[in-house]
Amino acid sequence: MRFKGYAIDNIIFGMGGQNTQKVDRDTQKFAMKCSASMKKGVWESHIKDPITDSGKRSKKGRVVLCKNSKGEYFSDIIENYPLNELLTTYESGKLYNEIEMNQIRKNTKTYTGA
Repeated sequence: MRFKGYAIDNIIFGMGGQNTQKVDRDTQKFAMKCSASMKKGVWESHIKDPITDSGKRSKKGRVVLCKNSKGEYFSDIIENYPLNELLTTYESGKLYNEIEMNQIRKNTKTYTGA
């Protein structure tokens, strides 16, 4: 090391977390993307459509969560389904629709069947 001009404190041995467990937005198939923005009071649609991975294509426009007659959830754009199942939780520094931890646990058990 001395002959090559390297200092031992510049060398690090280790193993990153990716080698032990790779859990990220790609393995979970989840990512937050901008699908619409408002400019001067007018909504503009945006889309992500990488040519290398069609599975990463995003929805275009103001996306809402909907529920069909069987109780199954799906997403679409607000122009097709103006009723949104999602509730605003936080906006412009103010909290809305606060929920207690006990209710979250109850909802989780109902959803997962646990």
